[in-house]
Amino acid sequence: MFVLGEQVRLRAIEPADAEALWRWNHDPEGVRWLGGCYAQSLSQGRTRLAERPRNGYSDVLFGVALLADSTLIGVVRLHDAEPETACAEMDVYLGEPEYRGAGTAPTRYARCAASASRR
Repeated sequence: MFVLGEQVRLRAIEPADAEALWRWNHDPEGVRWLGGCYAQSLSQGRTRLAERPRNGYSDVLFGVALLADSTLIGVVRLHDAEPETACAEMDVYLGEPEYRGAGTAPTRYARCAASASRR
């Protein structure tokens, strides 16, 4: 499943995304607002991504990819979800520097994905 927007789509995270995630998590400007980020090797990042539990109702992770060329530019995560109340915490992280500050579209599409998953 993926959610299509005007400029981006939300899609499943793939093992091939580990390098981009690692690069973003080692960019001091990109992680300055994140708590609890510790440096890890690319190998550790690949293992962590491979061992991540499958997406489910209480925790789901999407990649934010450009429609134009499928470049991964960030991630959206819905967690601590309560399907009974349709409430969840949402994190939006645009890791590619030129797209930071453009969180409106991924946020809108994450809400659409959450609504679709409740149907």
